[in-house]
Amino acid sequence: MTDAGAYRAFIVDVDGTLVDHTFAVSSAVGAALKGLRTRGVFVSLSTGKPVQSCIGYIHDLGLAGYHTFCAGAHVTDPTGAGDLYASKLNPSRIGQVVQQCRAAGITLELYTHASYFVEVENDYTDIQKGFMLFPPTRVASLDPIAEANDVIKGHLILGTEREKSEGAKIMESVADAFSFSLGHVSGRRDLDFHSILEKGITKLAALERVAASTEIPLEQMVTIGDSGGDVGILQAAGIGVAMGDAQDEIKAVADDVVGSVQDDGLCEAIARYFPARA
Repeated sequence: MTDAGAYRAFIVDVDGTLVDHTFAVSSAVGAALKGLRTRGVFVSLSTGKPVQSCIGYIHDLGLAGYHTFCAGAHVTDPTGAGDLYASKLNPSRIGQVVQQCRAAGITLELYTHASYFVEVENDYTDIQKGFMLFPPTRVASLDPIAEANDVIKGHLILGTEREKSEGAKIMESVADAFSFSLGHVSGRRDLDFHSILEKGITKLAALERVAASTEIPLEQMVTIGDSGGDVGILQAAGIGVAMGDAQDEIKAVADDVVGSVQDDGLCEAIARYFPARA
């Protein structure tokens, strides 16, 4: 553990950490983050969402530099240097997933740098649209998207028991090629959102790329999050902070726990680990 005041970077999860279910940054959190930037602290987002969902936060808060998107599949500076890393899913294997989902009636989304694509729009994609803050591009077939070798992430959306059973079979069939990360949308714990990722893709692997590029070692970083995808970065950083409403297993691996997102827990972490100098 590094002494408070020696940290040079603050790595921030988005949903449940930076913003709550309203997707708005509170005025207190916004002011605190802008204050960090004026003091020369590197502030970087680390999220499962794509760039397009977060670009407003980056512009409004003045967060220049590299950020992690799509659960580690895309590391980029959208306001300057561009891509540091972008994963590409194997075209033939993600094409296999497309065909299996179509046959089983499973909702599938494919993500590229520019957008995300669906064959059908339904209640599931409407929920996801609200979460992503921008709509998908509907196409007649996802086959050409898969074949273009530009897919960085996929999403299976599973609601019913039948869908979850069929989805498990599909994931098992391509487990040699991809890894999967389970997530949920606030207020709909019944829906399983499985990210389809290139093997080895994690938020931690992305953070290691950011650390190498910025020449800020992990031990001089403070990370903060609330979900299973944040475990690696919480454990690897100089300080890993869990939000107050994170699950118990997330709190267990963290060095510290602050208030909930509704209570501006982010401000508490900033005051504790980036104290203003008199």
